[in-house]
Amino acid sequence: MYCDHLGNKLEEFDAAKPVQRRAYEAYLKGYRVSDAGTLYGLHGKAMVLYKSGRYPAFQIHLEREQAKMRAHKFAAYCFFGFAAFDEDVIYLSDDLFDISRRNIALRPAVKLTHEQMQRVNSFYSRVRGKRAAKGAAQALADELGVSLSTVMRARTRLVSLSAKR
Repeated sequence: MYCDHLGNKLEEFDAAKPVQRRAYEAYLKGYRVSDAGTLYGLHGKAMVLYKSGRYPAFQIHLEREQAKMRAHKFAAYCFFGFAAFDEDVIYLSDDLFDISRRNIALRPAVKLTHEQMQRVNSFYSRVRGKRAAKGAAQALADELGVSLSTVMRARTRLVSLSAKR
């Protein structure tokens, strides 16, 4: 059982989502995001965000690994604790480098209908385990009217279900 800095409890981390464990360990090690949106590293020094794909990220150094972490995901963990793992993290403005408390919010994760799950399944079965063409998964998400993270979560769920068979 794990307990975050807000007192929320979590039985175990989802192995399919390493960002959960990384955010928890980074926070324990000393990484922080202030309410004003400043990211602080191990020794209390402000860190610089860099553009990595669609979202700003930063490098974390943990005991077992070095990894990149999306800034908005870590900021959400700092502000909302384990609740950030159960819901979608959204920006309230268009500025992706603004990770302040006033610009980061949580919204309930969208549940896909059976038909939408079939569309996601057929999309990824055509890709056959490879990475989808740049923007193709985002186009599918836009077509379904959901976020890209919802489509990716559905794909992860589909892959884990097929692995159990």
